[in-house]
Amino acid sequence: MSGRRALLALMAAAVVSSGCEDIGGTDDGAFSIEPLVSEEIPTVITVEWSITVEGIDAARVEFGPDEEYGHSAPVDLTSGPPYETVLLGNKPSSDVHFRVVVEASGVETASDDRVDSTGAVPTDMPDLSVEALDEVTDGFLVTSLFAVAPAAVIVDRDGDYVWWYEAPSEDFQVSRATLTADRQHVVFWSVNLSGGPGVGNAVDQELIRVSLDGTDVDTRAEEDGHHDFTVMPDGGITHIEYDMRDGEEGDRIVEIGPDGDERVVWSFWDDYDSGGAGGPGTTLAHFNAIDYYEDEDAFYVSILGKENLVKIDRPGGELVWAMGGDDSDFVLEDGDTDFFDRNHQFQRLDDSLLMFVNGDEHANCSEAREYAYSGDGGEAELIWTYRPDPCVFSFSLGDVSRLDDGHTLVTFSNQGQIDEVDADGELVWRLNASLGGAVGYTTFLEDLYASP
Repeated sequence: MSGRRALLALMAAAVVSSGCEDIGGTDDGAFSIEPLVSEEIPTVITVEWSITVEGIDAARVEFGPDEEYGHSAPVDLTSGPPYETVLLGNKPSSDVHFRVVVEASGVETASDDRVDSTGAVPTDMPDLSVEALDEVTDGFLVTSLFAVAPAAVIVDRDGDYVWWYEAPSEDFQVSRATLTADRQHVVFWSVNLSGGPGVGNAVDQELIRVSLDGTDVDTRAEEDGHHDFTVMPDGGITHIEYDMRDGEEGDRIVEIGPDGDERVVWSFWDDYDSGGAGGPGTTLAHFNAIDYYEDEDAFYVSILGKENLVKIDRPGGELVWAMGGDDSDFVLEDGDTDFFDRNHQFQRLDDSLLMFVNGDEHANCSEAREYAYSGDGGEAELIWTYRPDPCVFSFSLGDVSRLDDGHTLVTFSNQGQIDEVDADGELVWRLNASLGGAVGYTTFLEDLYASP
């Protein structure tokens, strides 16, 4: 399969195998097991195994820092024997215990405990530290480094890198990294602040897809793509792209189907005559974040130049509404439409919207805001904010998302700080990167195997 098609052939969600805790017996002589630590990503261990038992109904590989294990990797029984199972989320420079458990005719058989060791984190990647003030949900942060040692990374709750893939150059400032729907690959690209086509790209923009064991790497050139993309349910990818018209700078939404074909969904110029931001490394429109919501079959896009968020109907490619700015379809209680002061990533909830607001550089305070709204226009209300004390200012990027337990994750990108706060805005967990450790957009996952 070509790199062009392989990048977009993103499979359906993975199925997690589970088994009972009671082991019916052990017969290690029945197993043939060969672990392999990835040379590219040395926290990833691939266990190749087979067993003489016939009629396997289910299998899993249990693994962890000791013989209590604590983690379970699903096994694809259609791919062997021998079977290959990838162990994810391991800490660097550590021993990993694992055993294979199979179920056949209602009886579970386990191998003996095996041990292998992971490799070290690259020395140029910034150190991470965690301050935990209260109990939080266990899981992982899928994010990126875009200043020192740019890379796509996955970090655990202790602030340890458990997965990384370094960018092709120091100028490739990774703004977004995300897992594919099948949880087999990570896709990432650069923020690419070129100022638009013809200005001269800072990097050769590419969508880069890397298998989790690091052995399979595919790229797709997207010269004019920048800032953000989203993986579609059908395995395609939709991204933001520069759109120059008559010497003026705008942006558009481009969807790449699973077959590799592209179509322009919507352009800034379809509904606007000019932008508002401008400046070095920006377009007048300056789209900087995009999400897709399948229930509405719509894209939401953050437009810095208009200081607004827009909803775009995907099938028709039409602007449904805008929130914020001079063209806002929503108003606050006092009639004002000043919703955002330099906006970046966001999250649509059931009846509200979370937005990361960078704020004015003179105030030096960034914050997360939540607005309640309904329908396609009308009155909206600011119902929640979070601003650290003392203030933290992220002059670019920035992200916010609501977790299943009601906590909110706020990413102050340029400061290399990620805060988790409760419903009252009280800090419960904080990650800080050392000097130069800026982080990109962030996604929280409780499990690296379970489907989204």
